[in-house]
Order: sequence, then C-alpha cells, then structure tokens
Amino acid sequence: MKHSPDPHLSIAASVLAITIALSPTPVPAATDDAAPGPVTYRVDILIPGSAMHGVHGLAFDKDDELYGASLAGYSIYHIDRQTGAVTTTVGPPLGNSDDLAFGPDGTLAWTAGAFSSIFARAPGGEIRTLADGLGGVNSINFSPDGRLYITRVFGGDHLYEIDLAGKQAPRLIAKKLGGLNGFEVTADNTLYGPLFFKKKIIRVDLASGEVHDVATGFGVPAAVNIDQHGNLYVVDYKLGQVTRIRLADGDREVLVELQPPLDNLAIDSRGFIYVSNPAFNRITEIDPETRHTRVIVEGRLSSPGGLALDGDRLFIADFWGSRFAALGTGAITMYDAPDGVTASSSVAASDRYYALAGIWPFGVVYVIDRSTHKLVKRARVGAPYGLVFLADDSLLVADYKGGQVLQLAPGKTRDKTVIVADLAGPVGLVYRARDDTLFISEFDAGRVIAIDRASGERRTVVDNLAQPEGLALDNDGRLLITETGRNRVWAVAADGTATVIATGIPMGLAGGDDLPAPFLPSSLAVDQANRIYVTSDVENAVYRLTAD
Repeated sequence: MKHSPDPHLSIAASVLAITIALSPTPVPAATDDAAPGPVTYRVDILIPGSAMHGVHGLAFDKDDELYGASLAGYSIYHIDRQTGAVTTTVGPPLGNSDDLAFGPDGTLAWTAGAFSSIFARAPGGEIRTLADGLGGVNSINFSPDGRLYITRVFGGDHLYEIDLAGKQAPRLIAKKLGGLNGFEVTADNTLYGPLFFKKKIIRVDLASGEVHDVATGFGVPAAVNIDQHGNLYVVDYKLGQVTRIRLADGDREVLVELQPPLDNLAIDSRGFIYVSNPAFNRITEIDPETRHTRVIVEGRLSSPGGLALDGDRLFIADFWGSRFAALGTGAITMYDAPDGVTASSSVAASDRYYALAGIWPFGVVYVIDRSTHKLVKRARVGAPYGLVFLADDSLLVADYKGGQVLQLAPGKTRDKTVIVADLAGPVGLVYRARDDTLFISEFDAGRVIAIDRASGERRTVVDNLAQPEGLALDNDGRLLITETGRNRVWAVAADGTATVIATGIPMGLAGGDDLPAPFLPSSLAVDQANRIYVTSDVENAVYRLTAD
C-alpha cells in the first residue's frame, strides 16, 4: 500500500516557484541531503483539484445531513449542502463504499465492494461486519421498519436481506434479476429498483420474491427513490435524465437532463433531489417543483491516473471516465469509450491506436482503433500500469503483479510475450527509440532501471527512491520520474545527473489491500514546448511545470 499522503504537502497557490533540491552532481542514487541547485521551475495548476474520488451512493441521516459513498476514495463523506465543503466520516480503508443507508435508529450501513462485505456503525459505536463473502455487493437500503436489504450486481446478481445482528446468513430473496441497482423499500414490504442491464424499473414483493415490471425504455437506469407524494424518481446513468413516475397511475416525464453519468440520488425532507455524478465528483440539487438545479460540489477530474500527449491535448485515464484536457486551458472533453471499456487508470496513444488499462475489478488492457472507434482487443494482465506503443503498433505493458514487462502483438491477436522478467513491482515505462532503451520504474525496489533491448543488459539509473511511478522523456532527452513516496519529480540527464525539479506535489493516494500497492499511478507527460505535466491522484489535479 502507498504511504498516507501528508495533507500539509498540498500546494494552495495556483502558481509558485520551486527550487531544485539537489545539486547537479552525477550520482546514481537519490539522496535528501545535497545542496540546493540554481534552477527553478514555475508550477501552475492546469486542472484544479476536487474533493472525493468518485461519489456514488447518497443518503440523508435523521438530521437531514447529506453523505456520499466512494469506492476509489475508500471513504464515506459528509457534504455540506450550503458551502460544498466535504469532510470524511469513515476513512480508508473500511470506508470503501458503493452505497450507504441510514436506518430508523441512526445506524449507518454500507456495501464495501473491496471487502465483499456489509459494514455497519451504530451512532457512537464501532464498525461491525454484518456479512462477508458477497462479491459484487452494490446497493443497500433499509425498509421503514428497519430491515436491511442489499444487492449484488457486478460479480453476482442477487437480492438479500441482511441480519442486523450479523449472526444469520443473508436471506436470498431473488436472483438473476438483471442487475438490481439503487433501490427503495416502501412500508408495504415492496422494493422498487432499476435493472441496470435490462433497462427497466421493477417492483419486488420482499415476502414472496415475485417480480413485476413498473416502467421500461430507459438508457441505463442506475437508481430510484420515492418522495412523500408517491412519485418515483429514476436516474439514468447513460442518458443523464432524471425521470419522475407517478406510481398511482404510471404518468411519466423527464424532470431534468444532467451531464452523464448519473449514479445515485437521495431526497431530503423538503422533497429536494440530490444526484451524484462520479465522473466529476459532482452532486446536483434539483427543486422538483421549479426544476431549478444547483451544483453543490464538483471537479474536472474524478480519480486521475495515466497521462498521454495527444496533439494539443492531454489524454487522462480516470477511474470513472477517461477524458481529454486542452493544454492551454485545461478544458475537459469526455472520451466516449467503446462499450465494455471501464475503470481505466493508465493510457497510451499512437497515431493509429489508443490503449487504456485498468486494475479493477481485474487487470485488463484495451486497444482501440482511433479511426473506427472500435475495440480491437482486450487482454487480461495481472496488474497493468505503464503502456508504450512501439513503431510497429505492438504495445509494451508493465505488469506490476507479474513483475514483468509484456509485449502485446499488434492487431487483433491476443498474443503476448514476456520481454523483461524478475522486476520488483514495475509501474512506469518509457522507450527511447534512438538507442533501443527501455526505462522501467520499480515501485517495490525504489529504483529506475534501463534495459538495452538488443542485448538485454540492465543497469540502475537512480535508486534509493520512495515508490517511483511515472516516467517520461523531455525534449532535451532527460528522464523524468515521479517519486510518490516523497511527493517529488526528478530529472536525470544523459550523464547520470539526478536532480529534483519539483517538490510538494501531492501524490500517492492510498488504496486498499484488494488493489495493487501503486493504486492510481502519478504520471507524467511532456508537450512540444517542453512543459511537464504531472497528475496528483491525491487532489484529482494536473500540475504543469515550466522551466524559468
């Protein structure tokens, strides 16, 4: 697991000067005690940060206070609806949550997908495990009389009742429903919820398990909630629509349209609706009478990882939706990934292809044809991080879990070859074509090595690093390195001179033990003007370094 980032390392100002921390002495090891050098870099924030790391389920407590669930943030957050301030209620790792709910007695319960478990905490109490061994746990809610229900969706397709004492096994109510997601339970023991994969709303008799259709014809319905007037509200993950259905007669209308994806919703005591968008860490308030909307909190990124230069823009891999950012302004355009491409944390771009890779829920690499926008292939890899296209359109992949670098053959074939083995947690990759040299950062060993691809000879470029991740080559041929364990960026010249060029950039978001230790990679890219871009996975930001 990564180090826990020091919150005092956050850079508050948007523009500042950073002095080199090391003298330009040609040494192969990184040290902390060298004299300051004369070079400075101007650092500005291209994309400002945001709170949370993807917000999913929403719920109100008895005091009408709003809370949000986060899988990648491994946290449950409290959101101040007036100021937008976000504070952590349950932190990592046990705060890992896709959905959450408050019972009539104030008990907070949540689905912890990272642990395949259901956790709960009574007011003033400790966290308890109510059930475990439930892969794909997704949505959760209490009935008005205090009974607890959960669903499994990605990794299962079941509806259960959970024993609040944590002594009895979950009671199976129904299975093979079609992805029952965010649901609501009424006083008459009826559950209303969306079928994520069947694009419709159903109701379930919780006593018998009988299922009946309520409404059809949605894009991807993700969650429902019912107000005090008997109106059922549906959020559509794909279309961004919030639809109101009058349960008494089935009358239906689209209340508002918001930017997708929409994940979940909650209704406060006034009847105002709050909708989550995980791709932008956004929560939107809706007045159902006037249809007026107000953004409570938001950001431009959700959970950023890899970077790739793509002409005059950056391609940013993000856990909850990869996107492009204009180099000049940081303006965001979402990448419309082909169906089946999800949860990406690494990216590469060539003239013909894009490559995206994800580590959750399993390791997978996607290659996408840029001209046709079609998925060329999907390859399973233990824990893919660094991606590099070669001239023949084959793809190099750093497999952290396998301790190796793989070469995926070009085209549709899924053939792959191990080209480098016996590595201690490879994460970053960069290739120097002029001398056929591959650079690899070894997260676990705390070093960066260079490999001559012709001879196979390997040498250490820099060692004594704390959790090195991202690599890039600048236009002067220097090797750039993010050292996440010390929140630094290094530059290594051709003669071996190792120099810190920036410090204090928050890196190294801590994940859970269910994921590879690097979690989201702190990555680098360099544009034609030799400006350096660095992702902050802690702040959900992108920093830009320009030499003075």
